[in-house]
Amino acid sequence: MNFYKKIIFSLLIFNCVSNQTANNVNIVAISLLSAGSIYQPSINLSTYLGCPPYQSNTGSNISSVILEVIVSNDNQNPIRPSFYVSGGFSLAITPDGKYAYVLSFNNPNVYVVDTATNQIVGSPIPTGEDGSTGIAITPDGKYLYVTHFNTDKISVIDIATNTVITSLSPGDVAPTGIAITPDGKYAYVTLFDANTVRIIDTVTNLFMDTEITVGANPYGIIISPNGKYAYVTNNGSNTVSVIDLATNTIIGNPIVVGNNPGALAITPDGKQVYVCISNTGMISIINTATNTTQGSAIFVDGGPSGVCMSFNGNYSYIANLNSNAVNIINPRTDQLLETVGTDFYNEAVAITPNGKYLYISNSSEIKVLDTATNLIVAEITIP
Repeated sequence: MNFYKKIIFSLLIFNCVSNQTANNVNIVAISLLSAGSIYQPSINLSTYLGCPPYQSNTGSNISSVILEVIVSNDNQNPIRPSFYVSGGFSLAITPDGKYAYVLSFNNPNVYVVDTATNQIVGSPIPTGEDGSTGIAITPDGKYLYVTHFNTDKISVIDIATNTVITSLSPGDVAPTGIAITPDGKYAYVTLFDANTVRIIDTVTNLFMDTEITVGANPYGIIISPNGKYAYVTNNGSNTVSVIDLATNTIIGNPIVVGNNPGALAITPDGKQVYVCISNTGMISIINTATNTTQGSAIFVDGGPSGVCMSFNGNYSYIANLNSNAVNIINPRTDQLLETVGTDFYNEAVAITPNGKYLYISNSSEIKVLDTATNLIVAEITIP
């Protein structure tokens, strides 16, 4: 009889022998998803305690994380196995700048932070789902959309009441990234296991029939300020796909950007897309006029995992997964301006609409950076 089980550990990642049998359970084709980068270690469940830490191809050891392993005893029909780095947070700030919404991959709740006091307000919003990954707020500030990688759901939250009003399922396809059009009418969702993008009508909160085929394992997605194009990072094929939103079709050939692209952001004028390449510690830049990479990639070190642009277009902020820093880049010159020390395992960044404060998530808290002084002015512990 076929069975599967999710096993969660809080320990090191280990580099062990693959495809071994332990206690009659076969560990098959395990992969690690880490803030936009897929590493491929392997593990023997019976001997994991004796194995050395897995070393990424950046040369940095990854340790003290939450691992989730899905195993199956059916070699002919294996269930998708995976274990994921967890504990980091994703976040989004409301258009009026009053609140930051924070979610965690291994926590079913969404937390609300008052940006005036930098305190958590109200009760956590329970989604009842696991593997929260993507987050987006409608331009009118009324609704919050959250993707759940593990349970294949998208939660829709009414911001006025901070309650889940509906949940959508695109199937067993691991929804990951999400972006909403500037007019607020549609939400585009990357489906990691289906190699497609699906579209939600935000009026009905139903999926449209259209499915857009992109590259392997689509991860991040961003929509241009004019609402004409979407850019999708294909984590498994090292490319970015460009979607024409008028026809919901792919434009041109995939843009090769580097190994395992993840998060991405677009400048306010829509001329450049910054793409995080965690495996090589680089930011690849796409010229949207030609849909080609522009100049040399920017080396930022530490595994860039999150990126956002200031609303005036003067600064790009990069969260680094494996270093204690956030990098600040001038998008007009593509020059690294400053590196600000924060904490290990920085995962995501979001900036207030007035540009005064940058919210930085790491493995245990949210830090608030004053962008005038580039100093940390507050720390918010998330349960």
